[in-house]
Amino acid sequence: IGISSYPSDARAKYVAHAIMAAAINEYETNRRKYGNKSRPLWHRVWGNYRDSLRDGQKENPSMLIISNISDVSGTAKMEKVRDLLEMYADIPRIVVSAGMPVVDLFSYHLQMPLTAGFYIGPPNLINEAKV
Repeated sequence: IGISSYPSDARAKYVAHAIMAAAINEYETNRRKYGNKSRPLWHRVWGNYRDSLRDGQKENPSMLIISNISDVSGTAKMEKVRDLLEMYADIPRIVVSAGMPVVDLFSYHLQMPLTAGFYIGPPNLINEAKV
């Protein structure tokens, strides 16, 4: 799933936070159902070439939220996001971004399929459309 908002990722993070809270509640309520999986994990991707989640010992979360991505993020950061999406392909993954619609992010930058996407545009978008 991808969640994007414009001009910053603040509103996308708010939606992802609500999903994360529900996922943690579900995990705590039905812990046995998840077997060897740990609590959902929120991971921020940084602009350097290393990544603690990608390069370290593999975590085993029940869900992964990846944030700190925008339409102007560099190639190294996009590659890290692609790597993480592939590494954790067996669990639900959410990418939180800023700027462009999430469909464009997945199509043009990540070159990966998108199951569902949410784009939260600028607050004055409806007013501009009526003019």
